[in-house]
Amino acid sequence: MGMGAKEILAWIGGLGVTTAALLTAAYQLFKYWGAKWLDSRFDERLQILKHQHQQEIEQLRYTISGMLDRTTKLNDREFQVLPKAWVMTNKSFWAAAQLVAPFQEIVNLDAMVPQHRETFIKESRLADWQKDELRLAPNQTQKYREMICWHDLHAAKLKQSASFRYLSNYGIFMEETLREKFVTLSGLIWNALIEYETNLQHPGVVVDRDQATTLRNQGGSLRQALETAIHARVWPVETVQSPS
Repeated sequence: MGMGAKEILAWIGGLGVTTAALLTAAYQLFKYWGAKWLDSRFDERLQILKHQHQQEIEQLRYTISGMLDRTTKLNDREFQVLPKAWVMTNKSFWAAAQLVAPFQEIVNLDAMVPQHRETFIKESRLADWQKDELRLAPNQTQKYREMICWHDLHAAKLKQSASFRYLSNYGIFMEETLREKFVTLSGLIWNALIEYETNLQHPGVVVDRDQATTLRNQGGSLRQALETAIHARVWPVETVQSPS
């Protein structure tokens, strides 16, 4: 069994060496054993630091992997939502814009020959009872106009309601500025439709067309900005440096 520092010093002392020689030997032993102790402590601490560092790297890798996974899933969801939201909102916009336009194409039933007029009435979107009522109307052109306006309004409101519900359910998956554009355009469409409905409910009253004008003046440019933003979102432009 090897001797420790104390045993070695005792052995040296038993040889009858001088105090100076003993101190020198003790110093050399201290340097030897101290260096080994320091090396041991350094190696131990180094291993601990390496282990901690490895744990931190693994945790960081796990965090980054989770973030990338969530980002990928959100992007996939957004790319599913955006096209459908755009199609629904675009259809709603054009239905409303056509309905509230200041100039409307009017079908003149009174000018048609009886056979043509009857064919038109049969193929129209009116209910059967409305068709019978229209045939008995003294002014068929005006009566048809009154009836078909409510049909067009109902169809436009259905499109807008469907678009709004979809946006309410899935707008959370959109980038915030895009969602705000959808919401703003949806509001313009709905206000114009409600104004139009109010005017239909009160015939003979001075017509208020402020919301229709707003939709016409702001809705078109907002729709175009939304289309551009969606296109940029779905098809990002990559700048490629051409070799000089």
